[in-house]
Amino acid sequence: MSLGSSACSVRALGYSIFLAAFVGSSAAYAVPATFPPDEAILESKKRLVLAAEEQRYQAFKSENVEVLKSLLGRDYYHVDSNGRLRSKTEFLQAVSRGDFASYNLAVNSSEVEVNGCVAIVRGLIRVEHKTASAEKYTVRYMRLWQLVSGRWVNTMHQFTRLQPSPSDSNNQHVAVIF
Repeated sequence: MSLGSSACSVRALGYSIFLAAFVGSSAAYAVPATFPPDEAILESKKRLVLAAEEQRYQAFKSENVEVLKSLLGRDYYHVDSNGRLRSKTEFLQAVSRGDFASYNLAVNSSEVEVNGCVAIVRGLIRVEHKTASAEKYTVRYMRLWQLVSGRWVNTMHQFTRLQPSPSDSNNQHVAVIF
């Protein structure tokens, strides 16, 4: 994945030059390759990633393929709980066909970890079918976001269906989540 001319790659280049100059003068000292992030910047990045997550969720829910297309990275891939891999094009086609319209989704928990130009969002989503079976289950999800040209884009989505709890009905359907 190329970061192009983003601020993150410029910052990394600056650190590398500093590190090379420092290490070149005395190889006996160990220097970290990066500096601790400013907490305000880190929190700002987390808020922006969460805002992108919400925008993605709303676009998925309303089957707004154009908004989803703008939020997904060029090399996006989507892994279903059964291991099926979908490209960006395949995922967007499935959304436009309404393949996911029979699901009600509720994010139970979500946490964001940001490291420079990359963010990982992981959590749990409660799924309920809108069909007569009203099947319910929980999936664990993980999405990878990358800061590209000043905006966060989703580059990978993967989820795993969790074993049903005793209160869940007989779950045999494979989940496909936004």
